[in-house]
Amino acid sequence: MIILQIASSFVLSALITWALVAILNRRKAYVTVKPELLVQNETKARTPFFGGLGFLLTITIGALVFTDAGKAEVYIPLFALWVFGLAGFADDVLKLSSDNGDGFTVKQKLASQVLSAVLVAFLIMWKAPEAASTRIMFGKEVNLSFWYVIPAAIYLVYYVNALNITDGVDGLSSCSTLPVFAVLAVIGYQSGIQCLALVTIGTLLGFLVFNHSPAKIFMGDVGSHSLGGMIAAMALMMKAELLIILAGVLFLLEFLSSLIQIASIRIRKKKVFAIAPLHHLLEYHGLKPWKIVLLFSSINVAGSIAAVLIWSL
Repeated sequence: MIILQIASSFVLSALITWALVAILNRRKAYVTVKPELLVQNETKARTPFFGGLGFLLTITIGALVFTDAGKAEVYIPLFALWVFGLAGFADDVLKLSSDNGDGFTVKQKLASQVLSAVLVAFLIMWKAPEAASTRIMFGKEVNLSFWYVIPAAIYLVYYVNALNITDGVDGLSSCSTLPVFAVLAVIGYQSGIQCLALVTIGTLLGFLVFNHSPAKIFMGDVGSHSLGGMIAAMALMMKAELLIILAGVLFLLEFLSSLIQIASIRIRKKKVFAIAPLHHLLEYHGLKPWKIVLLFSSINVAGSIAAVLIWSL
């Protein structure tokens, strides 16, 4: 069954992505490369995005075929996939008419993410109260009750932004996300969450056929938002938030590098890095995209192995 779930999702994802490449090229739905990266990424100026639309379709179809979609462990992560995916899609649509690669303003983007996160957190509280009931904090079991919404929403927004920041080199987000979903499949053994994780692995592998360097399509915010939202929702459902942060330790490093850069510019009026996040810094210094993908994916592989070892103790 595991092989069937991955293989069927791979084929469907590859077919949908192939169709998207053709349609988006015809409509000239190309990514706008930021001016400071134009020299390193000149070829990207004619690469379509919106590839993440295939995630929404393939993962949803896989969930309907292989799982009981009426279970909260299935439809809540699917809801997160769609609500964050649609928020990212709206941002991507605005980028089509942008001359600098920007869509939403920072405040608009954060507002859309917070709204999506609150909706997902409330759905967990309503339909999966056992997932929201208690947490171990400082060695004690604490019932967060209604206040659960706040840390859950913060966690969701963090993961969406961390994955979105990581999406900047051909194949990087796709490859570095695979080990995280492998961890979710292991700790969600024999559940709808395991099935969703396996279907997503197949989906990402199918997408990588067209997303590896040199990429023929990018996932866009619709892809990074939907994947980040689903990962975070699955972690919340299993009360495995810290384990999944460890599994995706690369995303944390990328997020922190951007946060440090922004804070330094605003407070000290100086940059810490020539450019942020880290993958752009390495790209700026001439490291080839495939080497960045290999190095950064290895970081998440190491984090994922550590997460599984801790979980198994």
